[in-house]
Amino acid sequence: MIKKFLFAVKMFFIVGKKSQTFLDAKWIRLLLKSTPQKYKKTAALNILALSPHYFFGERDDRKSFLIREYKRNLRTRQLLFEYIVSRHVTPQSVVMDYGCGPGFLAKIVAGKAKKVYALDISDGVLLCAKTINHKDNLHYLNVFKNEAARIDDNSVDLIYSFAVLQHVSENLIAGIFDLFYAKLKLNGKVLIQVQLIADGWKTEMEWKKDQTITGKLKYKYGLHAFSNSVSFYSDKLERSKLKFLSMVELKDVLPFPFDDIYNQQLISAQKLPIDANGNFVNEELSSVDHQNPVSSSGSRLDD
Repeated sequence: MIKKFLFAVKMFFIVGKKSQTFLDAKWIRLLLKSTPQKYKKTAALNILALSPHYFFGERDDRKSFLIREYKRNLRTRQLLFEYIVSRHVTPQSVVMDYGCGPGFLAKIVAGKAKKVYALDISDGVLLCAKTINHKDNLHYLNVFKNEAARIDDNSVDLIYSFAVLQHVSENLIAGIFDLFYAKLKLNGKVLIQVQLIADGWKTEMEWKKDQTITGKLKYKYGLHAFSNSVSFYSDKLERSKLKFLSMVELKDVLPFPFDDIYNQQLISAQKLPIDANGNFVNEELSSVDHQNPVSSSGSRLDD
């Protein structure tokens, strides 16, 4: 109980004014902006270590811990790119990373694409990302500040989102999918990692039902981790005029459990033409994409 209380106190000091905006506290933003350039990367890594969902493991030696976790993030995001994202990216692609965090995957994608927009809800995290994972064709934007409006409608080829939607309240999902629809080109694709209802995972309603002191503190200051059904996501996608294509188990795609999303799921969707009756027109839909939106070997497949 005491340990959980102290964790909640720490979260209180690092969260911004809006829910789940970890590392968005004003003091964090001021610290990063005022740190001399030669110390910014070290400062950014230390700040990321305060968050509950970027750096993990034993912290006996601070410097070794930060180096190890930096390398782990880089390595795991490289694997996500190779096994999932790479087949959907060309040198002409415009890509959106929704929930980019420190930007490790966004920077890798930016090395292969024309342009990447990396979106998050925390200015503190985005400042860390700009410090650690800068690239000229990589643009970091804050969703809560409506900076996504800088992205032209109908301009994005691919939108992906990993380790994000399970942390988002149900009432916000529709707005996220509406944004995806607005920014995607016709026939543009969506890849979203989700957590389906399973043992050890609670729904948002179950989180809210826990009215103990610990439960209230966890909901207010902790990292949300909600599960949901396939039908929930497919319905929300199609209400936003995005065609639900398929869902695959990530353990059937990834080579080994290098990340906790290994036991979770990947949904693919697409912005297709809609006829006068409101039905999707599927002539541009690739049967390969519908059946297997990712490469189980990590090798690039032609669209």
